[in-house]
Amino acid sequence: MVRRMGSARDGTASLWGMPLTQGITATSAAGIVNRLASGASCSLVVTPNADHFVRWQRDHRFREAYSQASLHLADGAAIVWMARAIGLNCPERVTGVDLLELACARAGRDGGTLHIIGGTAGRARRAGLSLVASAPGLRLGVCVEPSAEQVQSAAWIRSIATQIDAYDAASDRHTPRLIAVCLGSPKQEYLYERLSGKVSYGAFLGVGAAVDFHSGAIKRAPEWIGRIGLEWLFRLFREPKRMGPRYARDIAQLAPFAWRSVAVLVRGFVTKQSRRIQ
Repeated sequence: MVRRMGSARDGTASLWGMPLTQGITATSAAGIVNRLASGASCSLVVTPNADHFVRWQRDHRFREAYSQASLHLADGAAIVWMARAIGLNCPERVTGVDLLELACARAGRDGGTLHIIGGTAGRARRAGLSLVASAPGLRLGVCVEPSAEQVQSAAWIRSIATQIDAYDAASDRHTPRLIAVCLGSPKQEYLYERLSGKVSYGAFLGVGAAVDFHSGAIKRAPEWIGRIGLEWLFRLFREPKRMGPRYARDIAQLAPFAWRSVAVLVRGFVTKQSRRIQ
């Protein structure tokens, strides 16, 4: 049975069923990711947005994959708003683009490695070179742009796992290893399931379009637009054919949960006012 709300103030709570890590800023998330990246096994970090949320509600297979993540960091503005409305501790958005950059900077201080899976037309390597240039000490490892057929291939999975482990073989076992998976959801979560058992250790970051932004292929919204939660609108104007249908579907399916969140917020306000009057 899917729980609808969590009551914990910190740790992982439930946003209408979907796990959400509370009390995490982008900076603190980078520190946690660095520890995961140096751990004894593989870990997954995801950044929930509206598209992930509606998929969680309808897709059991996706729920199983998503639940494996060690961190569920609120990316979408709608996720942040609903979380705050029902009383969860969500201090700020942690976008995949920002998380990847901050995690690289943190890992670089410990001589870590960045591997990138995803992108097209050379974007993986361009993004990697850009990130390494801004993160002293970070090394760029495997950069691959797999086809849909390759990510389903057991032979390809074994090959990539071997390449990643071989690249880091000469380094300290506890040197941070970041594996940015930029395939979009749910492909990146499903790839983690197949690859994590074959790679010795590392933090897999499901960061979708981060490779497009860090490669310079797509321009990111101005910072002030991101601060007011309208980065999605900026992307809609830039990519109407691709983002329009997706946003329309997500808004329609998100609406009932948004209204429930409003109801929780209103009830909380009324209760607080009643106590003051008494």
